[in-house]
Amino acid sequence: GFFKLKANLDNVSVGSWSGSPEIKQLNGYVETSAKAGRVVLNSTEGFSMHYPIVYKKPLNFHEASGEVAWFVRLDEDMVYVTSGLLNLKGESGEGAGYLYLSLPTKRLDNIEPEMTLVVGMRESVARYHEAYVPYTIPDSLYNWLGQSIKDGDLTDGGFIYRGSLLGTPMRPRSLQLSMKIHSGELAFDPAWPVLKNADASLLVDDLGLAVTIDKGELLGNTLTGGRVALVESDDNKMALSITGNASGDAKNNLFFVFHVFFFI
Repeated sequence: GFFKLKANLDNVSVGSWSGSPEIKQLNGYVETSAKAGRVVLNSTEGFSMHYPIVYKKPLNFHEASGEVAWFVRLDEDMVYVTSGLLNLKGESGEGAGYLYLSLPTKRLDNIEPEMTLVVGMRESVARYHEAYVPYTIPDSLYNWLGQSIKDGDLTDGGFIYRGSLLGTPMRPRSLQLSMKIHSGELAFDPAWPVLKNADASLLVDDLGLAVTIDKGELLGNTLTGGRVALVESDDNKMALSITGNASGDAKNNLFFVFHVFFFI
């Protein structure tokens, strides 16, 4: 059949389908037919997105604007969803994102629902990083990130996800999380002193964790050129390798600290 619909949207909710995002507080304008449509998003009093295959909790914003379009391909048994630039503002700072979905309308051999999600944030604070850490990374790394980043300014942050929306995917997913932290506090381990006033860059991807520390202070000493990475220990456990250059009265004592492994 054929139809055409045009309407204003006021506080509309859209449920998740085949792992696609759940949307709440959607305001704007929609026009659609049986084969294609688009939403012009203009939510100024709250907006929420939940990606159940990536995040445990919804991403909440004060404002959101942009455009999302979809296309139905009956000959392919597929629905494609794509966005322009989505502008987001919230307590966690200002951000922008892109979304792409390819969703089979029925079970197809060797084809699964897939999503590409790109989210970038700036001028935020480090404590909000947990909202953008996907729970699909190893539990030990997820927990370490939650415990280690204590404070500081998140000057830039970004997250990229590409892969299946199935609970058990046919092919490996790909993800990357990056953060630049200024004047931060990093706690490598509960038994260790906290690294303060740290300027650092953090990268989490399919291969693990890498942290570059430009500078920081530890027990009154200055650390430069620091690096933190995930490595495999002799007994096949994952461990953190920490290296760096320290200057100060306790340099000789700190030499050992920054060339050891400890387990997470």
